[in-house]
Amino acid sequence: MNYLVKLRRCFQILGSLPIWKAEADEKAIRIERQNEQLLMQTGEQSRSFAQLAENVAQLQTCQQKQNARQEQLAAQIHELNLQHGYLDTQQQKYAKKNEDLFWLTLAECSGGKRRSMRQMQRDFFANLPKDDEAIKNVQIVIREILQGFAAICERNGLTYWLSCGTLLGAVRGSGFIPWDDDGDICMPRADFERFEQIIQDDPDFQLAYYYIVGYPDGPARMAKLQLRNAGFSVFLDIFPCDDTTCSMREAAEKEWWTARQTLRENLDAALHQAQMNPQFREAILSTAERQVVDPVFRQAADVCRAGDYVIWGRDLFNYNLSWMPKDWVFPLREITFEGLTVKCPNRAEDYLKLIYGDYYRLPYDIYGDIHSGAFGYGDIDTQKKIADYVNAHEQPGKNLYRRDEEYWNSYYADHPEDTPSPFAQYVMERYLKDRRGYLVDFGCGNGRDSLYFAKNGLCVLGMDASGVAVEQLKKRSGKNPRFIAGDFSSYRYDEGSPDFVYCRFSIHAIDAEQQAQFLQNAEDCLGAGSILMIEVRSVNDALYGKGTAAGKNAFIYGGHYRRFIEIPELQADLILSGFNILEAEESTDFAPYNGESPSVIRIIAKKNAEA
Repeated sequence: MNYLVKLRRCFQILGSLPIWKAEADEKAIRIERQNEQLLMQTGEQSRSFAQLAENVAQLQTCQQKQNARQEQLAAQIHELNLQHGYLDTQQQKYAKKNEDLFWLTLAECSGGKRRSMRQMQRDFFANLPKDDEAIKNVQIVIREILQGFAAICERNGLTYWLSCGTLLGAVRGSGFIPWDDDGDICMPRADFERFEQIIQDDPDFQLAYYYIVGYPDGPARMAKLQLRNAGFSVFLDIFPCDDTTCSMREAAEKEWWTARQTLRENLDAALHQAQMNPQFREAILSTAERQVVDPVFRQAADVCRAGDYVIWGRDLFNYNLSWMPKDWVFPLREITFEGLTVKCPNRAEDYLKLIYGDYYRLPYDIYGDIHSGAFGYGDIDTQKKIADYVNAHEQPGKNLYRRDEEYWNSYYADHPEDTPSPFAQYVMERYLKDRRGYLVDFGCGNGRDSLYFAKNGLCVLGMDASGVAVEQLKKRSGKNPRFIAGDFSSYRYDEGSPDFVYCRFSIHAIDAEQQAQFLQNAEDCLGAGSILMIEVRSVNDALYGKGTAAGKNAFIYGGHYRRFIEIPELQADLILSGFNILEAEESTDFAPYNGESPSVIRIIAKKNAEA
């Protein structure tokens, strides 16, 4: 039985073999197809890998070319930088040579004498003409503020000194740099803090703070002294200074930089809020000033202690700190600025070198002032307010030709004179004899020389600042000579270009600015061949230095103003104004008067033909 069962099972298995075989064949076919698909995929991947490798190779080649190009460009840039550096160096050398040539040319005088380079530079900057009328008015106001400030300091025993551009103008020319439109003062911090308290009750002046919190100029805090309730912001910048020692320099600068960074970070939020809410900008910034700015400035100032160095710039986080030995500043000395006697550093020249380098170099950017835009000087309404203020106050510099009007009116009322001066007789014999032409007598005074020239056949116009003298002369003369009252320094020859211009003892009655204007008008208006005849007091005159100083070589003595002249300086000014010097001489024999023999310069110059 068992045998039969097993046999039947065997036949069943044998009968199923074809079915199994068919299934196996089918499975084999599927596997073969899968293998074919895998082979196809493998081929595609191989091709993809090959393409990828080719792409990588191309990218590497491009990268190598790009790297090579960058290296080439870097080499070219380096070469261009070297060339630029060389050209810049050469340009600086040529600019320096041209500038030296300029100074040497000015230093030459027709008599064969030569002034030193430094003296020529001093004279050049001292006689630069002023800027336009708007800046002149601003400078008049600044002078008034400086005068009041110096008086307050004198009364209260406060220490101060001129700094920056104001000191530069004082050293180079005893007054403003022509284009400067603010004043610069330094004070020890303790004196400044006392000044803050004193000025609070002053009826004429007020101290204002300007916080500059924006980039790139901020943060900075500027203390500015200005007129109280004037309606415009003309000011003196006052910079508090601190004592320190050289050993504390690293700690002081670290504290300063830390405070600067802290201030900027803390102000960011306030600046953002101010930008997002412009209608509340002033209130937001004002709050930031009280809560953020002032404490940081105070903290930064607390680092310094008494020492042998003076440091300023702690309140100006937009500038680097300036360090200088204390003996460069103290003891202070006096200097003349626009006729005022004020304080300056003991070693002002070294002080200026630290700030400006060679401070006698020619200025290349005189119109880059920031104050005009920031404080509204360029605004017509502001200019009018300043002009109205100047016109309403008796300020030095206003109607300068009338500064001695009362004196000369009184003098000429009692000093009639008909005898011509020795100078008039000299030029008549040497240059005017048997000549016909038109002569202008500037500063004609009692008219004696004008009348003399008219009697000798010349058509004469006399001009003087004294209205009394002119009215008297009009009663004495007919159609020739004619007389007018006015400021000859600003006269533009409206009556026609004269053949001869005569100036006896008149050039030294005007200041350097007026002289520059007079010579500019002569250069612009006189024709070729016109002869300019000048007699004037010299710096070697016995009266030099007497009275109250009123600027370079200028003094008020005996009731009126005199500015004593250096002959090489006047010659150089005439040459620069287009004149050829015919003769130039100085003597004590030219103008004897009442037993006196003043040292007098005579210069005769002829206008060159136009180039």
